[in-house]
Amino acid sequence: MAENFLKVGCISMQINRSELQKVRVKLSRDALTIQKDGRGSSSPTSLQVNQLENTNGHAAHTEGKKIPPTGERKVKITKRKVGGLGMSIKGGRESNLPIAISRIYKEQAAHETGQLHEGDIILEVNGRDIRRATHDEAVAALKKGGPEVELKVIHNSHGPAIDNSELTGGDASEVSMSSVSKQANGIVRGIEESSSDAELKESSSQKSSELGETDSNSSLHSWTDNIVLPLTFASISRYKTGEDSLRSNAFEVSSMDGGASVVLYSETKAELLSWYSAIKDRVVTLLAQSINLSNSSFPPSEQVVTRDWLRSEASYNVMELVCHICRDDELLDKREFCFCAQSCSGELRYFGVDTEADLTEIVGRVQKSTHQAVVHSRTFPGKWRGQSVKLVVDLKRGLRLYSATDRALLWQYRFSFLRGSSDDGFHKMVLLFSSSPAGPFDRQEVEFTNMQQVLTVMHAFYAAKVAEVDPNFSYDNSY
Repeated sequence: MAENFLKVGCISMQINRSELQKVRVKLSRDALTIQKDGRGSSSPTSLQVNQLENTNGHAAHTEGKKIPPTGERKVKITKRKVGGLGMSIKGGRESNLPIAISRIYKEQAAHETGQLHEGDIILEVNGRDIRRATHDEAVAALKKGGPEVELKVIHNSHGPAIDNSELTGGDASEVSMSSVSKQANGIVRGIEESSSDAELKESSSQKSSELGETDSNSSLHSWTDNIVLPLTFASISRYKTGEDSLRSNAFEVSSMDGGASVVLYSETKAELLSWYSAIKDRVVTLLAQSINLSNSSFPPSEQVVTRDWLRSEASYNVMELVCHICRDDELLDKREFCFCAQSCSGELRYFGVDTEADLTEIVGRVQKSTHQAVVHSRTFPGKWRGQSVKLVVDLKRGLRLYSATDRALLWQYRFSFLRGSSDDGFHKMVLLFSSSPAGPFDRQEVEFTNMQQVLTVMHAFYAAKVAEVDPNFSYDNSY
């Protein structure tokens, strides 16, 4: 039975710091498949990535780089107590990619051998064949290899043949690795796959008829699967890895274990956001499905909730938190879409997200959570005209002030009667009430030891009250 794809189209993929290549992207319910032209007619564009991004980035310098030797070779690495093997790997059977060295750290063990190169495909570890290994199996083999690890690697455009049926469990046609497409920052280690022209034409026509695809490029190219990236527990971001710089026309998708990762580019903002939103929606949906599936096997007391697997740096009562979208003059770095959350104790948290839609959604969710958290009433001790009092903020009845000694009601007002307020920044708060916007006004001066908390909670109650009257208020305004 042919697989149904949610979205299919052509877009550009970054293959190194200075070049893009046109690829076909197919989004299914649980994976993202990247395809290249199997005939090899689709060559990388010379358009500079840093020019497209309109950033201060620099293209990779290739002059003077040592060319990797051809053919299989064995290299011995002596592990160090600090830094270990001094390299990172990508790929694995689950990503339909061989295990490849994605990064070699300068002056570390792998670098000191002088015989290893980024993009080298690891065939064996201490004589153990890892051509069909998963990413985790390859990591385990390297970690358990002892103080000295012997690798058999290859960096050859005519590498060993790989049986595609063992990698994908489907097509039994033999596929050979024709070249390694490297990205200098270690994001992609793609392997271009090709067959004979006859096999490619037959395969292309079969896939097109089975899937009913209509994109115009399918009839002009013989597309073959290059990267299959699982979306369960995957991550997606428009930010450059480890930086606060937003990619103006690109985003990165990474698998859970880091075995596969791609950076996709588009010349139009609409196309970029369309792909970003579609992939993000699947990642979010699969995450929820995975949690629900796990919980179905456990009793309520042992079920997984978000706080169980995300390490919480801080937690707040949403009623005591003020959240607002940052204006341009409030931005602290290069991130464009940011918001602030300030607790009643004055602690300020600054957050950035990928898109304006993400920003609106998350601030709206905080507001909605605040409104849902407001239940019944909150009471605060204070001073009014020299006597001890208690201010009751009640969702149904408004503001009421009682004597702390005999519970006598001193005054009460509806929320709608509050016309203005001010404070001295420490303990004193002045509230102006009137049944008419034009006055006259009743001036009530109250002192609190926790004035900021009182103000924050009053704000939450007022916002919840307005949202009761106008449900769209939460989505049309930020506070």
